[in-house]
Amino acid sequence: MIKYAILMLFMALLALPQAKAQRWEEAWELLKMKQTDTARMVIDKDAETEPGKNLAMTWYVRGMVYKALYDRDDAQEKYAGDNLDLVAFDAYKKAIALDKNHEITDGILEDILALTEDMAQVGLDLFEKGYDARDGHLLSRSARYLDCVEESFALLGPRGMNIHKMLNDFSLDKRTLDVCRALAKDGSGRKEDAMDIYQKLVNEKSAEPAVYLNMKEYYQLRGKKGLALEALQAGRKAAPSSLEIACAYSEMLADTNKAQEGIRLVRDLARQYPGEAMPYASAGFIEEKRGNPESAQTYYQKALDAEPNDFLANFRMGKFFFKKAEENKQKNATKTYVKELQETSLHYAEIAAQADPKHPGNTRIMYELYTSLGQKEKAQMLKSGSIN
Repeated sequence: MIKYAILMLFMALLALPQAKAQRWEEAWELLKMKQTDTARMVIDKDAETEPGKNLAMTWYVRGMVYKALYDRDDAQEKYAGDNLDLVAFDAYKKAIALDKNHEITDGILEDILALTEDMAQVGLDLFEKGYDARDGHLLSRSARYLDCVEESFALLGPRGMNIHKMLNDFSLDKRTLDVCRALAKDGSGRKEDAMDIYQKLVNEKSAEPAVYLNMKEYYQLRGKKGLALEALQAGRKAAPSSLEIACAYSEMLADTNKAQEGIRLVRDLARQYPGEAMPYASAGFIEEKRGNPESAQTYYQKALDAEPNDFLANFRMGKFFFKKAEENKQKNATKTYVKELQETSLHYAEIAAQADPKHPGNTRIMYELYTSLGQKEKAQMLKSGSIN
């Protein structure tokens, strides 16, 4: 690849009229002498000024300089936060756009191929860390890398098969990459962009439950319950074994005036999955919708009996007692009784927090309960993020 790049550069040099050396030529000579830091300063200046900023060779050399910096052993230590690989990728793209006669594009694509394998792995690593921690910053960075990988597929054409092979080596495929990219955008606040990818995945009949569940959430938050229900219906066809989609579908039925149909479905699911908390937690949710609090509490308890540490079961039981405490407060019930309800709610909320420390709904309930119960220090620690 390097030999090919040198040959292309040499040919490009021969085609140029004999004149004063341009900055990209100087940067290229410095790069060959492994004076990479100096080459960086020269090529950055060339990319900012005329005529260099309009020359394909300037951007090609800039890509090579930044890729060389990225490949250096001390890159992580010396250039942390500089996004050397992303700068190289953007430079290569600019070079291709300016290479009207396709004189150097083949050499650029070879470098892009090498970069893309790393960008895919970095993007997926960032996604895993960001998704588990609900860290919008990490997810935003993940989306940036995975967007570059998507662009690479378009640029590389048949060469993109090498990326497919690399993904297969990690038991991944292009569709999984798209799912991660959509979830990364969703989790970093770019929901409209995420929906475009979700819709593409739905059209491809993806079997990933998160696609349909997140589409449901998107539509539901915007009051489009019919579309939310349609998303889950598509999910049930694409992923018929997903208990999570089936339970979400039953709850959505209850939210669209079909509660009887929804409760029948979750009862069937509870019989099919006797050791799972989710069907019972959904049944409790539906019974609350139907105005049957005693029945709802019974179902939540069955969910806890099935899985005592399950997040959803504990969260919904905690929320149930939280609402009950608020209702009794409005009815001027005794402070002792309200406090008992709040303490019961907090008990379940704290168990739920062990399973999902950053769930926003559960965190809000815990904060309000700590405050109401006079546990100011815990409330402050929760607010600052130093308590799970």
